[in-house]
Amino acid sequence: MKASVGRIVHYVLMDRYGYEQHRPAIVVRNWSDEGNPNEDMVQLQVITDGTNDGTQYASGLYWATSVHQDEDMKRVGTWHWPERE
Repeated sequence: MKASVGRIVHYVLMDRYGYEQHRPAIVVRNWSDEGNPNEDMVQLQVITDGTNDGTQYASGLYWATSVHQDEDMKRVGTWHWPERE
């Protein structure tokens, strides 16, 4: 499934307070739309839990650029589709 502009995905935080926490993010650009072979790479606006996630995320929004998809390991600094319960 393609991460088209406007879709909600999960981003894995990197800051030590929010480390490995999954936060919702809105896709604002998908590089594959521009013919880039890195079709899993997107630009995201991440919705954080403010200072609870660390000073880097204090504003409540975080601009994550050139983020790669990682459905298997869900490593920090990557995006994946929301888990289903």
